[in-house]
Amino acid sequence: MLNEDLKTLSKDQKIAMLAGVKVIVADDNSLNRIALRAVLQRWGMVVDFAGNGQEVIDILDSAAHKLVFMDLNMPIVDGYMAIRKIRDSGMDLPIIALTASVSKAIIDRAMLCGASEVLHKPTDPTILLDMLCTYLLA
Repeated sequence: MLNEDLKTLSKDQKIAMLAGVKVIVADDNSLNRIALRAVLQRWGMVVDFAGNGQEVIDILDSAAHKLVFMDLNMPIVDGYMAIRKIRDSGMDLPIIALTASVSKAIIDRAMLCGASEVLHKPTDPTILLDMLCTYLLA
C-alpha cells in the first residue's frame, strides 16, 4: 500500500489492518511496557515483552515479529547495542527507538546504530498509529 493510500484510510481501517501483527516492546520500566501494551493490544496487535536488549536479541524471530519498540536506556544490553547487534545479524525489520529525551545527540546516536525512527515517551497514540502504518502497511 502506498503512503498516499494510507492517508485516505480512517483510523478504524488502519487499526483493523494492524490486528494480529506481532511486535516486541523492550523497556525495563514496567509502567512504560504496560502503557504501550494497552494501546497496541486494544488495536489487536500481539505483543511480546523484553526487559533489556539481550532479551530482545534472544526472543526476536524475524519471521514472526514485524517491528521492535526499543527503549534506549536498559540494563545488561542497552537499546543502542541491541539495535546494532540486530542490524549486524542482517535483520532489517523496523526498530523504533523509545526515549524520554529530546536531545538531538541521543536521537542521532539511535539512528546511527540502525534505528528506523525515534519515538518520544510518553507516546501519543495518533503519532504511534501513523508510525505503525508507515512501517507496517506502506
